[in-house]
Amino acid sequence: MQNNPLVHLIKTYKNLFIAEGILFTLLGILGMALPQFFSLTLDYFFGWLFILGAVALGYRSIATPDMPNRTASIFSSILYLVLGILLFVYPMSGILTLTLLLAFYFFLDGVVKVYGAFQIKPLKSWGWILTSGVLSLILAALILGLWPSQASWILGMLVGINLFITGVTTLGFIWSLSKE
Repeated sequence: MQNNPLVHLIKTYKNLFIAEGILFTLLGILGMALPQFFSLTLDYFFGWLFILGAVALGYRSIATPDMPNRTASIFSSILYLVLGILLFVYPMSGILTLTLLLAFYFFLDGVVKVYGAFQIKPLKSWGWILTSGVLSLILAALILGLWPSQASWILGMLVGINLFITGVTTLGFIWSLSKE
């Protein structure tokens, strides 16, 4: 496997992968330690993203009066602004919605990781990526099983778990690959 270009590329950027693995692991620990705070933080973060997007789109729409889709852009800007404000005013509804979106994300993340693992299967360490994908699929199923009654903490907890798993499996993948 030493002549494998993928192995060479990963080994070239080994320290970057290690730093990524450590960062994801630490963020995961924080999310698991403070799940309700993490849930609320995610809700507010998305609220700010929509509000900032509304401001940028609104400014561009006003600054370019000759644009043919100006009315649609202004409408989109107002929609972003309303959505951002709603995430602040009704954080629990936002958390419920984000929790369902998270289940969808974990499902897609799991499918992509499982597919990616089989793409690199000749490498001995492909099982680390497969494990991460399978665990993402399990997290998606857990969310759907606990939703909506446990949404206030499950969003932060499962994001934390996923970040932790991603960090540990990244570190395991690099460690295992360095032995090849």
